[in-house]
Amino acid sequence: MSSAHERDCSHRRHWVTHDSGHQGARGASISMSRAKRHHHVPRFYLRAFADPKGRIQVYDRHSGRTLDRQRIENVAVESDLYTVTDDEGRPSDGAEQAIARLEGGISESLARLRGPDPVASTEDQANVAIFVALQFVRTTAMRDQFENLHDLKLRMSTEGNVGGDPPHMVKRFIEKRYGAAPDWLKDQVRSVAADPSRPVRLPTEEWLVMMADLVPYLANGLRERTWRLVMAGEGTYLTCDNPIALIVDPADPNPGVGLRNAAQVLLPVAPDRLLVIEGLEPGPITVGTAGGAWVRWANRSVANRASRHVYWHPRSYPMRTIQIPAEPRPAGVNGMPVRHGERSWDKIRSEQVPGMHRVRDHIRADHQDRSVGDKDQA
Repeated sequence: MSSAHERDCSHRRHWVTHDSGHQGARGASISMSRAKRHHHVPRFYLRAFADPKGRIQVYDRHSGRTLDRQRIENVAVESDLYTVTDDEGRPSDGAEQAIARLEGGISESLARLRGPDPVASTEDQANVAIFVALQFVRTTAMRDQFENLHDLKLRMSTEGNVGGDPPHMVKRFIEKRYGAAPDWLKDQVRSVAADPSRPVRLPTEEWLVMMADLVPYLANGLRERTWRLVMAGEGTYLTCDNPIALIVDPADPNPGVGLRNAAQVLLPVAPDRLLVIEGLEPGPITVGTAGGAWVRWANRSVANRASRHVYWHPRSYPMRTIQIPAEPRPAGVNGMPVRHGERSWDKIRSEQVPGMHRVRDHIRADHQDRSVGDKDQA
């Protein structure tokens, strides 16, 4: 077994079992309850945008309607979003508990940025950097992107090499290409080889492993940049169900933008302030004030990131001054846009697969001719 696979298994066991609510078959006690409603935008963050009763204003970009006020417990939440299966085959909220434990220190650091005299120590910046990185990768929109990339790589590789081939050739391909892979991945290869038109899913455990690997890397990159807290001199800020906005430098020839290479990273901190991470000069956080035009631009940038819902404090109405499309800008791989539920490989396979099969058949025929020639010479 490869060291990379061992590392992945170790990460997965940590997310499954750590603080999972029970101690296993030999444990002293077992809790019969577990968290089933998992927030992909945490309540401690949304609370700053809520009224004294814990309610938040919600705009549904699909319908174009402003909804009744919703309690923060009931927004940006999905059932069993981070639920995994433990070593004994039971559903576990270990990942949800691990995330909640991590958020404990983060909430205190974010609270200091929300104070009347905002301050941020080096430790606070480190905590907020982790929050931004975690928030960026934990949403349902980012899971869709991870799943799309996994589906693209697996189906392109499998269909191009053994799509429609007999089982013995598929078995040989798996042994050569995926010999050290887990059983679930080998099963997916067999499924794609039998029917390449069916997309494959990314298991929750694998998504969590990716999150565990990415968050420290992304957070370290954020800490190396310049931080500004921009107070709203006119109007108020809003937020959404995908609140990390990435601003592209129009002069950058690179079509892809991520958390580490975005010209600016925006995070609404409260209705009256927004965090901007930019540049490449780390140092203490600075505080400034922006006028109404900049606040409207920032709100439009954040609202455009919403997968579906935009949120704001009920005492204000920042959506009145901006307009956004009914659907978010399509995400994709290598500049190819795909909407929610679409897969990149489905969009390109009709053009790519015939050529891939011709190349594959040519290589096989050439290999067979060479083998026959070697026998004749012998």
